[in-house]
Amino acid sequence: MAKKSNNSSDSRLRGVAQTVAQTESKLPKYTELRGSVYWFKRRAPKPLSPRDTLDLDGQPISIGKNGYVKFSLRTSDAREASRLARKYAHLLDEAAEGAGHAREAPQAHARRPQSSRTQPTLVEASELTSAQIQRAAASMYADLLAADEQTYFEGLAALASEDAFASMDDEPEIREPDRYLWSASDLPPVGLRGQAQLLKQIMPTLNFYLAQVAHKVVAGPAPELIPFADAFRRFVDAMEKRRQAQHVPTPESEQGREPLTLSVLYEKFRTYKTQTGSWKNPEVQDAREYGPVVREFIKVVGDKEAHRLNFKDGEKYFEYMMGREDISLGTKKRNFSRVKALLNYGGKKHSIPNITGPLEINASYKKTHNSYERFTADDLKALFHSAAYEKGTFKKASEYWLPILGLYTGARIDELASLRVDHVREIDGVWCYFVSSIKANKGGKNQYAPRWIPLHPQVLKAGFLEHWKTVANEGHERIFPELGEAQRDGPAKRATTDFVNYRRSVGVGTTDGRSTKVFHSFRSTLVSELIRRKTDDYTRIQLLGHTVGDGDSKFKGVHFDVYDQSEFDAKKSLKVLAKADFGLTHPKFVDTTAMETARLRRQQKTTQQSMRDATPQHRKPSRGRAAT
Repeated sequence: MAKKSNNSSDSRLRGVAQTVAQTESKLPKYTELRGSVYWFKRRAPKPLSPRDTLDLDGQPISIGKNGYVKFSLRTSDAREASRLARKYAHLLDEAAEGAGHAREAPQAHARRPQSSRTQPTLVEASELTSAQIQRAAASMYADLLAADEQTYFEGLAALASEDAFASMDDEPEIREPDRYLWSASDLPPVGLRGQAQLLKQIMPTLNFYLAQVAHKVVAGPAPELIPFADAFRRFVDAMEKRRQAQHVPTPESEQGREPLTLSVLYEKFRTYKTQTGSWKNPEVQDAREYGPVVREFIKVVGDKEAHRLNFKDGEKYFEYMMGREDISLGTKKRNFSRVKALLNYGGKKHSIPNITGPLEINASYKKTHNSYERFTADDLKALFHSAAYEKGTFKKASEYWLPILGLYTGARIDELASLRVDHVREIDGVWCYFVSSIKANKGGKNQYAPRWIPLHPQVLKAGFLEHWKTVANEGHERIFPELGEAQRDGPAKRATTDFVNYRRSVGVGTTDGRSTKVFHSFRSTLVSELIRRKTDDYTRIQLLGHTVGDGDSKFKGVHFDVYDQSEFDAKKSLKVLAKADFGLTHPKFVDTTAMETARLRRQQKTTQQSMRDATPQHRKPSRGRAAT
């Protein structure tokens, strides 16, 4: 090669220049600004030694020959740099303490360089896996770019220092970055011979990264090692672009890092959301909200390394999702938002590529979320003035009560189907029920779901309290035990099927396939009625258990999110809810023999299942052998 880098073979950082002194008073003294990026720089405490390698929060860092720990914090924000610097300073102290006690600290530990451990195994190149070679080549490429970036900023800092040109006879010695030392003309020509020649020239560097990634080295060039030659040519190409002032980002080094697959990324995302309290009920969020969507995304693009995601992956998932005809536009937009939440987390915490561009639906909230129509006056008459209500032919109490409760509460079907007997009580002279408790349906859809709702006068008039007392006296835990407990959707699964069959029987909505008029339409029906009656906005939002959205900005912020700890005002809530009047008459509820039998049958099944679970299962005697 015509030119040789001044980088030493060990650290590639020889001749470090002085850096610009930090001026931000709130920043720790062990941070410094290089160009527009903050770096961490601190002398390693004893007994740590130069060339020791540290694991700082999963990031491999080597102590320089001068005894300093230096690396980029990869941020230009002073506050974030301050936070990261203090964290790494603490981990560095833990590493030193752990080395002094001959043990590893829980989050950071020191490890001796390769020479002090068992030597790498000499193998044939064919014995290396493709993944090992690719990771080692990627680490080499990232580290070479990082070395150039570091020396470039150090050179700028030295030139900008106050005494850089104190005298023309005493100019500081500044090492040229690699961008000024390399060009394509320095490399062998492209081709089989050129690739083999280049591999031979970079064998020491190549083996260094193979040892770091796989703890293996090779004796000489081989066709399997071509990715190293390709990576080195990309590095030289990047140096030419940087020399021309083009921006070439330095990727994160993969050295010492376990592959971050999308499955692993989701587990980290789930843990983060759980520990920060962002997910009120992690089990529900994982099983019913984010988990199924993310697993479908992984099925479409493959469980690949997150750092190898590309724009085509985003396009592929977008085309797949938009091609589905079994879900609404609102559901598609919701799925995109959940995948974007995962990818944005990966970008902030693990520097994965941003491929969220294609995952957008440019449609208004109303167009994507108004897939359920409210019930009209004629729909309500068909539903509540039917022969089943007038003649009392329902076979289950839930078939009578759930539509009435849905109309006068606007609650979700799983909230009502899982109502518990012990969650009905009188508050300040007002009878109320509590929905979406942890015991009932694991806390409901969001943090606003658990709430008290007053019993509407029409619900009381229809005899709800009498039915509640009957069920309580029979010893049931739920008000509608006849619905059972499906594995996925709990009692809501049976309740949904019952309502769909009933709705179709009275001619509301479509008679087959997906309908825009479903049980959830009661929610829109009640909201529309309360708005028409000009009720108090905040009380209405509380009663419905709605998430406060952008349109409700006056109820957002610290005032409502943190300091709103006021107790439930039963009288005020009843005053708002009682204004809902749909002009309907509801016949008094009659608990029939069929309804009692349905509850008893479910109770017996539950008891039998409990007995089976508690009884050891014995193996049946085989054929031809008499049972003793």
